[in-house]
Amino acid sequence: MRDKLVKLKYWFVGLAAISLYIWGAQHQSHFINTDRDAYDQSAYMNYSKELVASDYNYVGGRNRMPLYPMFMSILYDEEMSDQTLFERGKNAGIISALLVTLIAFLIFRKDASFEFALVPSLIALLSVCLLYTSDAADE
Repeated sequence: MRDKLVKLKYWFVGLAAISLYIWGAQHQSHFINTDRDAYDQSAYMNYSKELVASDYNYVGGRNRMPLYPMFMSILYDEEMSDQTLFERGKNAGIISALLVTLIAFLIFRKDASFEFALVPSLIALLSVCLLYTSDAADE
């Protein structure tokens, strides 16, 4: 019985951390990451649009990894606005981070106990939040 309570506690911590991540990522998406022209986000968006327009024959400038623009091109429809693609990309990034965390947890779980699989997975998920603390402090 005690083992079930301990496992339940870890599930609760995991779900709380995932909820915190989703809340933080949505907050960052709506209040901090609002300019698609900041950094090189629009360049990735343009790369994705070029892939679709060229039927995936576009090579690009070779200074960006091609996997993410390919992923973004799946979300792109030639009739959509840049802002819609930007919003879809941000939401897809949140979902893909959760999926990668789940996959990492399952990989860790094969060779480790539940607790030891949960901790590095949550560290990987929540460490992304550390990148944005300086942005949040500036506001």
